[in-house]
Amino acid sequence: MRLKWYVSLLACLVLVLGLCAVTAQAQSRKAVMRIGTITTPPQPQAMAAEEFKRIVESKVGDQLEVQVYHASQLGTIPQHMQGLQNGSIHAIFMPNGFLAPTVPELGVLDLAFFFPDADWVYQMFNKGYIEPLYKAMEGKGLLLLSVPPAPYREIFINQKVETVNDFRGKRVRTYSSPINQKSIEAMGFTPVNIDSSEMAVAIMQGTADGVETDKTFWYNMKLFKAQYTLDFYKGSICHVSTISKRWFDTQPANVQKAIREAALEMAPIVNEYMHKTLLPRIAADPEAKLTSLPLSDSVISEIRTRVMAVHDFYKDMGPTFVETYNYYKDLIAKYPNPADAPSLLK
Repeated sequence: MRLKWYVSLLACLVLVLGLCAVTAQAQSRKAVMRIGTITTPPQPQAMAAEEFKRIVESKVGDQLEVQVYHASQLGTIPQHMQGLQNGSIHAIFMPNGFLAPTVPELGVLDLAFFFPDADWVYQMFNKGYIEPLYKAMEGKGLLLLSVPPAPYREIFINQKVETVNDFRGKRVRTYSSPINQKSIEAMGFTPVNIDSSEMAVAIMQGTADGVETDKTFWYNMKLFKAQYTLDFYKGSICHVSTISKRWFDTQPANVQKAIREAALEMAPIVNEYMHKTLLPRIAADPEAKLTSLPLSDSVISEIRTRVMAVHDFYKDMGPTFVETYNYYKDLIAKYPNPADAPSLLK
């Protein structure tokens, strides 16, 4: 009798140890997803990464741990891009202007006087109108999943300007996108390339006179010395959520599904936060004083004429650029109000 009891006890112990081994093995298989941003909360692209992490882990947290590294902890922007392509960095939440040297077709988003405004881009892209850019990015080993929101582009500058002649000699920090640099140059400014982490010092020391960005970045980086703003066009600083295709393809189907769902689900949450919390906070902060510099219709018309040459330059870059340009040109004409466009997502 006692022998049977010992045998039963031994069998139970073997079963428990086996279950522990299976559990430990399952835990060891838990994948890690490393996400890089160049800013910190409460800036929208950083908040988008945090919200994405929360949603993904609520869906497949037993299979995937999401690690978010803000403020360029994973390296410089070129290092982020290299890591994304070789799979050592799994995703980035970053303005399109930094991806454009790798995927030049993204330069369409840097064309001034093309898209109606930032909200049009946000709504249409998250309804699935991304085909030409998706193909271009996929060809470079990247997957475009969604577009976190951002306010429209502005030029923040440290002195008053009224005419194109006043723009001359003023050094404005741009993104590394060639189209962005050519657009700023066509306006009359001198484009300069300065790392995000060095912007505040550059403005303080006069290495740069201004920066083209959105209000949330200006506020988050405390670029308050650039106290004047030119908002004569309403283009988008497009914060693309981009994932390494090499890494994504190694994940189980249910994890891939959760990642795609989370990328879309986080966008409206961050959009609501930006409009209801962050932008009102910026407007109410006495330290964040901005003076809008209105330009005359004739000056804006002159700038528009100059920038149209950059549109032609973009289209001359090749057939895929013409295809991308015309795709969005036709969409803008067909759906000037993005609320009228049906979603392409299933």
